[in-house]
Amino acid sequence: MPAVAKRLLRLFAAVFSIAVIGVLYISFGDLSRHQGRIEDLLSELIGHEVRIDGELRIDVGRTSTFTVGDARISNAHWEDDGRVLNVGHFSIVVDTWSLYQPPLLIKQLAIDDIELRLATNADGSGNWETPGVSDNDSSAELTPLVVEIGDIRLRNAGFSYDGQSLGITGEVAGVLRLALGEVPTVSVELRSPEIVLSVAGSGDKEDVEENKPLFSSELIDHELLRSLNAVLNVEIEELSYDESHLQDFSLTGSLQDGRLAVSTLSFRTLGGAVSAGLSLTPADAAITADAHLDVNKLRVGSVWSEDAGIDTLPALSGAVQIAGSGNSLQQIMAASNGRVAFRQGRGRLRELTGAGLFGDIVVQTLQALNPLNSEKPYTSLECAFYTTSIVDGEATIDDLRVQTDSMMFVGDGKLLFTDESVDMTVRAKPREGLGLSLGGVANSFVKLGGSLSQPELQLDAAGTATTTGAAMATGGLSLVARGLWDRLSAANDICETTDNVSLKVTE
Repeated sequence: MPAVAKRLLRLFAAVFSIAVIGVLYISFGDLSRHQGRIEDLLSELIGHEVRIDGELRIDVGRTSTFTVGDARISNAHWEDDGRVLNVGHFSIVVDTWSLYQPPLLIKQLAIDDIELRLATNADGSGNWETPGVSDNDSSAELTPLVVEIGDIRLRNAGFSYDGQSLGITGEVAGVLRLALGEVPTVSVELRSPEIVLSVAGSGDKEDVEENKPLFSSELIDHELLRSLNAVLNVEIEELSYDESHLQDFSLTGSLQDGRLAVSTLSFRTLGGAVSAGLSLTPADAAITADAHLDVNKLRVGSVWSEDAGIDTLPALSGAVQIAGSGNSLQQIMAASNGRVAFRQGRGRLRELTGAGLFGDIVVQTLQALNPLNSEKPYTSLECAFYTTSIVDGEATIDDLRVQTDSMMFVGDGKLLFTDESVDMTVRAKPREGLGLSLGGVANSFVKLGGSLSQPELQLDAAGTATTTGAAMATGGLSLVARGLWDRLSAANDICETTDNVSLKVTE
């Protein structure tokens, strides 16, 4: 049995053993007078120190209510205070007969102000582990337990792991069915009118590895995917994190026999809508991954003044479809196939923002090529097109065109996911008839190299910067991009010639 399943079995066995004992004991005396003994009994069953500073009450009837206030669970063998779990208020209403005749029916579970603090020490041991009990101990093989919770109510929660913390403010309601056995099975439905998330990092800053790969080479744990079967459905009307605000957040997913499927991930934000899906399917000795992302009229970027509304930003629409197989994210991307297609419309923004796979690469390029950028409080973007096809881990930039009120840009190149190398060229040209004097930047090239995590930009790397078009014949853009450049230069308006660009990812 997986270690996580054994720990869950021990915890549930301890808690509900106490519930049964409490129901029997309540008929013979005042429970509060024996609070110390109950704490000791819970501590012995769980293997951690349990202390209750608030109320402790059991009400018995056809349904039994167990209420605890200000409780904490600590690892006495841990450094510092060893706290693992703090609970401000815990209330559980159980069908009394189900304590003796499974499945265990919980009418309501209410938890307020819960804080779970997990940590590991130098030898890799966790503060949640039970001292003296091995995960491989056969005595940990307990009778499977089936639990059905008809009404879950959670208000305010905090979780931390080795200094990284997540805070949840708001109320969550839902239902849960849990079957603990060799492979635990859980089904959860949660809903909330509003949730606020807060994330904090460790106080100790770790050294950042120079040129660290963007795609992790850490192997995906096949056994971990097979250690749990689950169905999850989450609906949140308002979800906030830092300065991000999402509306109508919906998440539907499942984990069954090692296959992870996120069938629905959707929300509204920044004046537009986002939807995505993901599947990880074990196949032979590797995992097959398939992901898609759809964006519709998303207003991305920074507004150019405090008075400017989000509707002044250019709308971004497009889609991503990518699939691959391997045993790590790096292997999956190195064998991936797919397509990326995005388009941005008119708008003003403080900084020009890239899209799709290009990200900071596009931003760096356009900032380097636009000498007027520092003279204006905003960039007037008129249109932008980003299209990339991915074949066997090689992303070819099929279409990179950007037009502002003063400049036009055309680019092409390749991004290799096998080694994350970048080989990209962008050419810039001033818009005609605007009375601009851009000097040597006109008709110049920018060469990008380096890696996806650390792209290197060099203006006029091949010595091709010139105010004449003749130098283009010996280098810079590919033949395809060269022909495109000539056509667009003649038109002097990228937007007019590309209104029918396709944003579909499958053609």
